[in-house]
Amino acid sequence: MSSSIEQIKQEINAKIRPMIESDYCTLEEFLYHAAYVPKGGEAYERDIIYEPNNYVYIKDFGTQTGDLGVVAEVDGKVVGAAWGRILPVYGFVDPTLPFVVGSMLPPFRGLGIGRKMLDEYFQVLKVNGYTQISGRMKWLRMFKATEFPEIKAWYEL
Repeated sequence: MSSSIEQIKQEINAKIRPMIESDYCTLEEFLYHAAYVPKGGEAYERDIIYEPNNYVYIKDFGTQTGDLGVVAEVDGKVVGAAWGRILPVYGFVDPTLPFVVGSMLPPFRGLGIGRKMLDEYFQVLKVNGYTQISGRMKWLRMFKATEFPEIKAWYEL
């Protein structure tokens, strides 16, 4: 089975690029997929993203300092997004650090695209002068495997 997964990884050519305004409409979908559901648990209703404590991650994205992100595309379709905002939400540690959120569409998880996306997001952060992040998403643990040791992460495991 491992060899078939490796073959799929090689066949998927994901393009990682900075998020642009026309991508903002995809954030609702990726916010929904960022909601943690324990293994074997039932998925949330989609309207959970509209609760104020959740919607704050995407409401009017692009209008605040620190609203930065990247997307992953496969065959011209956005299949993943990583973005950050500076806001005082559960898990934030500093009012100057972007709080990072990200997710992949389920068929594209476990293929290494998320790690590439996170690496590109860190490049975007560095270019914009950020050296630290905060977040609590489970996938953010990939941070430890990135090539950017100068970016410190504060996150909840």
